Amino acid sequence: MYPKIRTLLADASRRRAGRSAMSDPALVEIPAWLNACSWRIAFLWTLLVLALVAWHYHGDQVAVWLTGNASASVTATMAGYGASWGLGLLGLASMRRWLREYLTERQRSEQRHAPISLALDKAGEAAFLLDEQGRFQYANEESCRTLEYSRDELLGLSMADVDAADIPGRWLDHWRELKTRRSLLFESRHRTKTGRLFPVEIHASYFEHDGRGYSLALARDITEREQQARESLTDKKLLESFFQSLPGFAFSFGEDGRFLRWNQRFQKLLGWSDEEMSKLHALDLVSPRDQARVAARIRDIFVRGESFAEFTIMDRNRRERGRYYGAGVRAEIADRPYVVGVAIDISEHLAAKAALQESEQNYREIFNATSDALLIHDETGRVLDANDQAYALFGYDWKTTLRLSIDDLGLGENPYCKTAAEEWVRRAVQKGPQVFEWRSKRRNGEQFWAEVALRASRIGGYPRVIAAVRDITARKQADEALREYQQMINAIVETSQDWIWTIDLSGHHTYSNPAVEKILGYSSAEIRQIGIEELIHPEDRWIIDSQWPGWVETRQGWSNLVFRWRCKDESYRYLESTAVPIVGPDGELLGFRGVDRDITERIQVENALRASEARLNEAQRLAHIGTWEWDQISDSLSCSEELFRILEIDPQQFGIRYQDFLDLVHPEDMDQVRRNHTESMTRHTSYQIDHRLRFPDGRIKHVHQQGEPSNDAEGNPIRLICTVQDITARKLAETALRESEARYRTLVDLLPYGVQENDIAGRVRFANPVLERFQGHQPGGLVGWRVWDLLADDKERKRLRGYLGFLAREQPPPQTYFTKNRRNDGSVADIQVDWAYHRDEHGQLQGFISVITDITQRKQAEIMLKESARRLQALSRRLLSVQEEERRMLARELHDDFGQQLAAFKLNLGLLNRGARNETEQRCIADCLDIANHLLERMRDIARDLRPSVLDDLGLAAALHWYARRQAERSGCEIVVLDRFSPLSPEIETAVFRIAQEAVNNAIRHGGARHITVTAEVVDRCLALAIQDDGGGFDPEAASSKPDAGLGLNSMRERAELLDGRFALTSRAGVGTRIEVSIPVTEASS
Repeated sequence: MYPKIRTLLADASRRRAGRSAMSDPALVEIPAWLNACSWRIAFLWTLLVLALVAWHYHGDQVAVWLTGNASASVTATMAGYGASWGLGLLGLASMRRWLREYLTERQRSEQRHAPISLALDKAGEAAFLLDEQGRFQYANEESCRTLEYSRDELLGLSMADVDAADIPGRWLDHWRELKTRRSLLFESRHRTKTGRLFPVEIHASYFEHDGRGYSLALARDITEREQQARESLTDKKLLESFFQSLPGFAFSFGEDGRFLRWNQRFQKLLGWSDEEMSKLHALDLVSPRDQARVAARIRDIFVRGESFAEFTIMDRNRRERGRYYGAGVRAEIADRPYVVGVAIDISEHLAAKAALQESEQNYREIFNATSDALLIHDETGRVLDANDQAYALFGYDWKTTLRLSIDDLGLGENPYCKTAAEEWVRRAVQKGPQVFEWRSKRRNGEQFWAEVALRASRIGGYPRVIAAVRDITARKQADEALREYQQMINAIVETSQDWIWTIDLSGHHTYSNPAVEKILGYSSAEIRQIGIEELIHPEDRWIIDSQWPGWVETRQGWSNLVFRWRCKDESYRYLESTAVPIVGPDGELLGFRGVDRDITERIQVENALRASEARLNEAQRLAHIGTWEWDQISDSLSCSEELFRILEIDPQQFGIRYQDFLDLVHPEDMDQVRRNHTESMTRHTSYQIDHRLRFPDGRIKHVHQQGEPSNDAEGNPIRLICTVQDITARKLAETALRESEARYRTLVDLLPYGVQENDIAGRVRFANPVLERFQGHQPGGLVGWRVWDLLADDKERKRLRGYLGFLAREQPPPQTYFTKNRRNDGSVADIQVDWAYHRDEHGQLQGFISVITDITQRKQAEIMLKESARRLQALSRRLLSVQEEERRMLARELHDDFGQQLAAFKLNLGLLNRGARNETEQRCIADCLDIANHLLERMRDIARDLRPSVLDDLGLAAALHWYARRQAERSGCEIVVLDRFSPLSPEIETAVFRIAQEAVNNAIRHGGARHITVTAEVVDRCLALAIQDDGGGFDPEAASSKPDAGLGLNSMRERAELLDGRFALTSRAGVGTRIEVSIPVTEASS
C-alpha cells in the first residue's frame, strides 16, 4: 500500500466516519498545535507554560527564596506576573504562525490526495476500509451500490452487519490471520440492505497508519462464477457416469504408477476393494511375464504421449483373468502428467487368431474351397496349378490348364497381350502384390472382365506367382449403371432446393450444393471457409457442443434437428437438419453428410399460431370467460381450459356430455337455462342469460352465458356455441357497494368533523350535518356553494382557488391546508382542511373530498404556549447568566482577597519559624504552615470549581484539558480530550464546559468509569461535543422515572436547548454511556 493511499484513507475515514470515529481516540487527530509545531516551538511553549504557572501560583515563595526578604514578595509576584504573561503572549504568537503553516500544508496534501480518492470511488469493485473492530471507515461508490446502502448508512455499520457468514469471533480470527500474512483471499456471502444475499470474493490487505492497523478489502460479486462451478460439477458427474459405463477396464494413474481412477465394474471383476485399488501399482495387475514389456510401454506414454500393449490381467487371488489389449495416452492436469487409458478383453480375438493359423495349415483345402479362381505360375508365366474355380471359369480341364500360359488367358492384343501380362508378373515379383483388371477369354472364345491379384511367393523353395482371378463382368456392368446413377444423383443434388452438404470432423463444410446460396446467401466456396460454430446461433451452439462428441463416437449422425443459421446479411433462418456418418475404407469416421431444409416460414406460422392460441387463452383467463360447444347429434361437449377453471372440474374426470353441464346449474335456474338453449336451437337465434352455479360444498357462483346456434349446409342447427363468464366478483361487488355506501353515509353523519364533497369547479355536492351546523346552514343549504366563497376574505379565496386548480392540473399528493372560514353569522374561525381526490372507476378525477376541523381554540392555545416557552427560556438563560456571574465573582473574591491574606499569613509564619526559640515552637509553626497550605490549596480548588480562570483566559479547549488532568489526578480515571475548533463566544464556551464538567463528574461518581473520551469539534457550523465512558451504564427510562433522579441530565439538556442546540444520551447497563451535544456556533476572531 502506497503512503499516499494510506494518508488518503486515513483522512477520508476521519471526515466521513462521523460519530463512529469519535468513540475511538486513535482515529481522531491529536491537537493540531502539538502535532504541527517543531520541537523548538514545543520546547519554548513548555517553558512558557511552566514559567506562567510558577509565577502565577508560587511567585511569592520564589521571591523569598531568591532575596531572603519577605517584603519583596509582593513586588516579585507582580514582576513575575508581567514577565510570565509577556512570555506567554510571545509564545502564543509563535505558535499561531506555525499553526497557520501546518494548516496550509495539510490543505495542499488533501488536494494532492483527491484524485486517489476519486479513483477509488470510480473503481469497478467494491472497496472498504475497516478497522480492527470490523467497522467501516471508508466505502467507495461501488460498495454502496452493491450493498444498497448510502455512504453515511454504510459508515455507521460494521462487517458483521453485511457479512451473512459472520459468526462471533470470526472477524477477530480473520484479523489475526490478516495481520500475520498481510494479505488474504477468501470467499463469503454479503447481505444487502433489502436482505438479498450474494456470494463475494474478498481480497483483504493489511497496513498500519498512525500506529493503528487497517484492512483495505476489495469485494467482487462471484454469483456468475458459482453458477459456472455448479455447471462444471454437473459436467463432472456426466463424465463420471460415462467413465463408469465404459466396457473393459478404464483407468488413470500418475507418474508413480498408482491408480487414481478406475471403473467399478472391472474392480468388482478382480475382487479388489476401493482402498486396495488406491494403493496398487499399475504393474500389480499385470502377469509377471508381461510386466517388463508393460513398464516399457508406460514409459513410452510419458515420453511420446501414447502407446499400447498386450498383457494378461491378474485378479486379487493372483489368478489370470484373460488376455487384454490396453491403450493409453498422456494427459496434462494442473501441469502434472497422468496416464488415461482403457484395456479391452481380447481373449476371444486371440482364439480367432489361433483358428486362423490352423486354417493356414490346411492351405490346400482352402485353396480349393475359395470362390475365386486361383492359378499358380512360375516366373515364365506357365500355369503350374489351379483350383476348381479356375477350371470352371476358363472352361479347361485339369490337364489342359497345366499346359496353358498367361498368353493363353488373354486376348492376345494390346493391352491384354503376353507382354503386358509378363510386365504385371515382373511387378508382382519385384514390387509386391499387384491388382488390376484384365480382359480374358474362355476356352470357347467368350470374353469377360476379370480382376486379377498377383502375389509373389515361395512354394517348396521355388519362386512362384499366385494369381487370384475373379469374374467382374457383372460388377463392370453395375459400375456403368452406378456411374449413370451417380450422374443422375449429382443432377438432383445440384438442382435441389434443400441444402445438401458434407462436413469433416473439424466442423468445416467440404461440399455444399448451390442451394446454400439461396438459403444463407453464401456461395459454396465462402461456406467452406466458415466453421459451423460461427454459423449456428449462439443460443443453439450448446446442442452442437454437447452432442458432437456423441455423434462422433456412436457414428450414428442425427435426424430432424432444428438450428438457427446466420445468413450473410446477419439475419437468421431455421433449418431442419438430418445427417449420416461418412466412413472411410478402413472403417475410420471421416465426417458427416446431410440435408438441411429451410423451415423458417413454417416456424413463423407455428409461432404465430401458438401466440394466437396463447393470447386467446390469456384473454379468456383475464376476462374469466370460458367457451363450450355442444354437438347435438353426438351429444358431445368440448370445453376450454378457462371453463374448466370456472366450473372447478378436472378435465380428466369431467363427463363431456350436455347433461353434465346442466347438473352444475342451480336448480332454481335450471328451467330457464334449458329453455334458452332449446329456443336458440329451434328459432335459430342467439341468447343471453345470467344464472347461478351450485357446487357440492354449497358455494354459489354467478355466471353470464350467451350463445348462438351453428347450422349445417341445409340450414339445420347441429351445434350450440356458448361463452360463460364468471361474474361472481361483480355481483358480490355490487352488493358490497350498496352496503358500503350505506355504511359510508352513516359514518360521515356521525363524524365529529365536517366532511364535504365538491367537483373540480369547486361546487359543493355534499356536506355532512356537522359541517352544516358549523357553517350555520340548514340541511342541504351548502350544496351548490363554491368552497372558496365560504372563506373570510378575498385573499384567502384567491389562494384556495389557485390551490384547487393546481391539484386538478398536476394531481400531486394533497397537503393539509390552513385558512380562515366565515360562518353564516359573520364570525371567523380558523380551520384545517385535509384533501383527498375523488376518482371514478377509470381513475379519472371527478372532484375532491375534504375533512374540515375547527382549530380556533388550538391556535389560541399554541400562541399562549409559544409565548410561555419564550418567557421561560429567557428566564432560564438569565438565571444561568446570573449564576455564572455569581460564580465568577465568588471565585475572584476567594482568589484575590482570601488567597492574598492566606499567602501573607504563610509568609509571617515562615518568619516566625526562622526566629523560633526551640523545637516545640518550630513544630507548632510547621503545623500551622501545613494547615495554611491546605487551606490555600482548598480555597484555590473551590475558586477553580466555581469559575476556572483558564476558561476565561485561554478558552474552552485549554479549560477542557485542564479539567481532564485535574479529574484524572483526583480519581485515577484515564480522560482523553480531543478538540478541533476555533475560539467560540463566551456564552457557548461556558455552556459546553459546564456540560462536559457535569458529564465527566457523573461518569466517575455514578458510573465508576475508568476510561473517558471527550471529543469537541466544529462540524457543519455546529459544535459537536461527545462524552463516551466505559462505566456501568444505566437504563435512561428507569432513571427518569425516579423523582430525585436526572437533575444533572436536565441541567445539561437545558443548557444545550437554551443555545438552540440538541442533546442526546445513549446508555445501557454494563456497556457505558455516551452523551452527544450539538450547538450552532458563530466563530469568534482569533
